[in-house]
Amino acid sequence: MTSLVFLLFVSAGFAQDRIEVSGVVTDAATNEPLIGVTVAEKGKKGNGTATDLNGHFALKVPSNGTLTFSYVGYASQEVPVEGQTMLSVALSENQQMLDEIVVIGYGVQKKADLTGAVAVVDMDEAKKTQATNIAEMLQGQAAGVSVQTTGNPGEMSNVRIRGIGSFSSVGPLYVIDGLIVNDVNHLNPQEIETMQVLKDASAAAIYGARGANGVIVITTKKGKKGKPTLDISANFSVADMPKTIKMKSTPEFMYYNEQSYINSNTAWPAAGIAAGTMLPNTDWQKAVFQVGTTQDYNLMYTQGTDHVNMAVGAGYLNQTGILEGPEYERVTARINTDATYGIFKIGENLTFQHTDNMTTNSGSFANALSTPPVIPVYDPNEPSGRGGFGYGSATFPTYTTNPVANQESIRNQQVNDRVIGNLFVELDIWKYFKYKFNFGVDAWFGRTKTINHCYTMRMASGEQRYNDILDDIRDQRFTLLMEHTLNYNQKIGKHTIGALVGYTTEDVNWNYLRNQGYNQKVDGLWQIDLVGEQNNMWGSQQERRMISYLARVDYNYDDRYLLQVNFRSDGCSKFGPEKRRGNFPSASLGWRISNEKFFEPLLKYVNNLKLRGSWGMIGDMQALGNYDYIPGIDHTGPYEGFWAIFGPSGNETLYQGATQSAAVNTKLGWETKTTTNIGLDFDLLNSRLYGSVEWFSSKSTDLLLNLKTAWVTGVSTKWTNYGEMRNSGFEFMVGWRDKVNDFSYSVSANLSTVRNEVIRLGDSYYESGVNNINRSEPGRSIGDFYLIQFDGIFQNMDEVFNHTTTLPDGTVKVIQPNAQPGDVRYVDANGDGMIDTNDRVWCGSPLPKLEGGLTFSCEWKGIDFNMFWAGRYGNKIFNDVRYATLAFTVDNLPADVNPWTWDNPSNEYPRMYSGSTDNNLYYVDRFLEDGSYLRLKNIQIGYTFPEKWLKKLSISRLRAYVGGSNLLTITKYKGYDPDIICTDVFGQGNDTGQYPSTRQLNVGLQVSF
Repeated sequence: MTSLVFLLFVSAGFAQDRIEVSGVVTDAATNEPLIGVTVAEKGKKGNGTATDLNGHFALKVPSNGTLTFSYVGYASQEVPVEGQTMLSVALSENQQMLDEIVVIGYGVQKKADLTGAVAVVDMDEAKKTQATNIAEMLQGQAAGVSVQTTGNPGEMSNVRIRGIGSFSSVGPLYVIDGLIVNDVNHLNPQEIETMQVLKDASAAAIYGARGANGVIVITTKKGKKGKPTLDISANFSVADMPKTIKMKSTPEFMYYNEQSYINSNTAWPAAGIAAGTMLPNTDWQKAVFQVGTTQDYNLMYTQGTDHVNMAVGAGYLNQTGILEGPEYERVTARINTDATYGIFKIGENLTFQHTDNMTTNSGSFANALSTPPVIPVYDPNEPSGRGGFGYGSATFPTYTTNPVANQESIRNQQVNDRVIGNLFVELDIWKYFKYKFNFGVDAWFGRTKTINHCYTMRMASGEQRYNDILDDIRDQRFTLLMEHTLNYNQKIGKHTIGALVGYTTEDVNWNYLRNQGYNQKVDGLWQIDLVGEQNNMWGSQQERRMISYLARVDYNYDDRYLLQVNFRSDGCSKFGPEKRRGNFPSASLGWRISNEKFFEPLLKYVNNLKLRGSWGMIGDMQALGNYDYIPGIDHTGPYEGFWAIFGPSGNETLYQGATQSAAVNTKLGWETKTTTNIGLDFDLLNSRLYGSVEWFSSKSTDLLLNLKTAWVTGVSTKWTNYGEMRNSGFEFMVGWRDKVNDFSYSVSANLSTVRNEVIRLGDSYYESGVNNINRSEPGRSIGDFYLIQFDGIFQNMDEVFNHTTTLPDGTVKVIQPNAQPGDVRYVDANGDGMIDTNDRVWCGSPLPKLEGGLTFSCEWKGIDFNMFWAGRYGNKIFNDVRYATLAFTVDNLPADVNPWTWDNPSNEYPRMYSGSTDNNLYYVDRFLEDGSYLRLKNIQIGYTFPEKWLKKLSISRLRAYVGGSNLLTITKYKGYDPDIICTDVFGQGNDTGQYPSTRQLNVGLQVSF
């Protein structure tokens, strides 16, 4: 009874201590009331409110409690109640958003002071995609950045910034912690702290020679002052094909297979199969595809003081493919440290990467569709005795490759070890000057071992010379970088001045050795010294050097008028003495309109408004070989080298020799891109609404192009600077963020357009792609499709005879006189009365008209949700895989396709025909499809456990999540995946059966101590 009285007394006492506190919240600068400010009792979830239209609030809290006031775009405040019942609170704008530091070339800058086109990637959102490489993480995250992805383990996605800017497949330049690197193929995404994309010349010109295709600046995690932290993450995912394409079963295939021979008036090879014979009914997609898995584990330890900071991390990734065979393993380790001793600061950034990649053999995705179901995966009666796989025969004479055999016959293993690191020393010379020395190393050691078991995989393909083939490659690349820079920064009244000068040198060395041998002596022990027969050995040693000078001036007047001027001069050993050095200037201006006096009445609506413009020149030389400006002698031997026969008839002698294979252009010079950019940045409604609008135009001149030359010259190609190309477009980014009581959310979208135009080529046109289906010529975008037009199916002979043209002399000519009912009708575009390659017309572009991304995130009481969409619109894809299945000869067909027959005529699909026919002409728009798509790239839901549950375990944060990638794709494209990688810039949009992006389900855990 005494205890009960005591509890009632205590409860009553607490109830009496709670008082109602009311008041008003205003903007500290304008004294205007703020609507929707979250007011909450500190330390007690669920007790909160929001200010009304007049900024008023009322809330019951303990008399000795504390109120928190938070509002998007403003700095949060905590106010002790101390028994007060009336409070007046003034919130100030959160300058952190405007003062956010952005890493640029050889320095940092406040985001509000940027005058160039720089996209800052939201790494919190990007990491939720569970990407295994940097490029995949970038897709849809920044306007103007185009990423073509793949699910192939260990393969880097393809990145382009503001379109195709060169006639080579060279992508953007990457800079990690101030060190220029050749690629970021195996960098662990979980090590990244920040990432910026430099898109225009004013932002990228400081990198000069290699910045023409944009620059991606990456900063890895560093130690910070405060308590030591240990972050551990684990993620596991399963992956499968995003879609399968249903094909004909054996009974359906047999019907149409017989039709193909009937229509060609030849004997059906399968006619001799006895009635009742059980034929295989192989589902080749099921036979070759499997469920892949990914395991990704990471840890990062950070600590720091006023003088010393340290970050140490490690990661392990294992990824298996959705085909048998491919597997990628990555082990990474990182240590970043820095220490300050008075006027000195010294530090280093070092990472080690070890990868073991069993690569994918090409062709399996296409062959899984075209191989007939009547062929078994394994055939115990296979005649060659090499592998025991099923393939085409005299009964079913198909030349498709068994996709299972394709994966098992060749094993290509790539093992790489790489060290990337830099050591830097900074010295504060005087009050306004800082000197920095940066020494960097990028050392890569690779080994590739390819084992070919020489299994028989298709009809008439048996290897007769060798039992097996072994290729062993050793490859090394060693880069040394030294940089000396001097920075000056001073503020004089309303004037802020910054300057930079620098001198850099770079030396890159390559060593390559390849050996090939046949017929291993010891089964299972694949070593080059155990081969029965040595074949070729190749080797090379190359070097490239660069010496560069750089300078930059920044000027800021009263945080209103901004100016930046950059200059870089590069000298590179890739060019001859006359053209060795290239000079690249740029300038940009900015006007912060929102800081003008006349703008003050609008500040309660518009928090930040900045207009900026830039012009500049940047260069490139990466397409060029290290010695292409001097003549080289080509000799490949001894077994497959160059030979010549001399002597009289009957007494000839065979001599081995060498030849000059390419013409030399000693006046080769730098590619140069000149860009103009105009942008507008804005933050509205207390920075809840934010975004930017950009217009850009770039012209690439003196593009390096390896032109084909006439055979009579004795050489096949010649490097020139004959190319010119233009890219222009718009970029839009807009976002909204807000918080209502315990619920916070944000949504952002970006959209970009790029118009490409070829201005000049060495020839009148250039053709590429499979069977030259792409053509580039001045006045059009690069790689447009140039095809014959499909005009339906002939239904009877009257339609064949009525398909005519009138020649200039008045003669009426039947265009396709050999056609039969059920054959394809083509458009005679040039009116010459026949169908050939001269009837090709422009049929669309492989380049998209629009690209974009959409992100939505929200959080409520520890529960968070994220959804990310990416899409592309307006591009065409030539479906080469579908061409193979719609050839209507002797291979398999899609289940939803019914070829033309007298009983079931079609105006879309022709008749079956086993021999040569015009129905399967390759360069026809019948196989050209709309490549537009909208994809749910990532979806994730997580829960962060309350801190009070974790304190006893010394855990500061624990989050668990589940999610998925590529779960939904909205598209009309009939192939596996509309998001394809094409490295040939002249042959874009060719789907030859690339590895598609996989559909994934994942679960993960993130722990911080």
